[in-house]
Amino acid sequence: MPRFFTNNEYRDILFVYGVCNGNSRAAVAEYSRRYPERRIPNRKTLVTTFRVLGETGSVPGPHRLNADRVNRHQDQIITALFEETPTLSTRRAAIQLGRISHTSVHRSLRRNNLHPYHLTPVQSLLDRDRAERVQFCQWYIQQTNRDPQFYKHIIWTDESTFTRDGIFNYHNDHTWAPVNPHAVRPSNNQYRFKVNVWMGIIGNYVLRPIILENTLNAEAFLDLLQNELHNILEEVPLNFRINSWLQMDGCPAHNSREIRAWLNEHYEDRWIGRFGTVRWPPRSPDLTPLDFFWWG
Repeated sequence: MPRFFTNNEYRDILFVYGVCNGNSRAAVAEYSRRYPERRIPNRKTLVTTFRVLGETGSVPGPHRLNADRVNRHQDQIITALFEETPTLSTRRAAIQLGRISHTSVHRSLRRNNLHPYHLTPVQSLLDRDRAERVQFCQWYIQQTNRDPQFYKHIIWTDESTFTRDGIFNYHNDHTWAPVNPHAVRPSNNQYRFKVNVWMGIIGNYVLRPIILENTLNAEAFLDLLQNELHNILEEVPLNFRINSWLQMDGCPAHNSREIRAWLNEHYEDRWIGRFGTVRWPPRSPDLTPLDFFWWG
């Protein structure tokens, strides 16, 4: 059975330990000299008392010992549960565990340096996609090894469709009031519209957006290349535009014969796409800066 000291004795133990600058051997001798009539703590007691006070805010005792044992046992159960199911919520974990509250589950996770992280949505891939993605990345690494400034000469492009309804997160939308004002937000408009926006990035320059009001098809995209792209690139310094590459994804509107002929004429062997000199891997929006920087 462990032996414990009174609160006054713990106070004097810590005081003497501090007077001796944390030297446990000297502290035992000094405590013996000052309090010869008392039970003398050993060196381990001094070190443990100092450590436990720093970790828990209280000195060792039967109540603290029992609490630590319960916490350690609970921590083992809780951490094992979350190792098996990392996406579990603290409330659902508390329900599964029975008599442990969700606040105790949360405190246990924090004690063990476990923190909640949001999942990042990514494009679903097919089994055959990996090889093409690796091949493209290897090509890109080879080019940057030859020329560290190569990335500044790629015109990264993408399109995105915006609708009237958009996406609204009701979880983060609140109205503070003393009583429920029954505030509303209109949604699901009867008259809908959509608009396509083309964007590009080259080096450190964001190309101004082009609004494509109608459905994006080969005719509209060819018109963009022939009549809009050149004017937009005039805003970029010449040293970026010389021998630049043009990247496009595998959108069907990018792949007509007329568009491929135009690209072969104006970019020769310097375009990336489904039928380009360098094949763009399908289902790979995460490989273009626009997905991170612009569309988010």
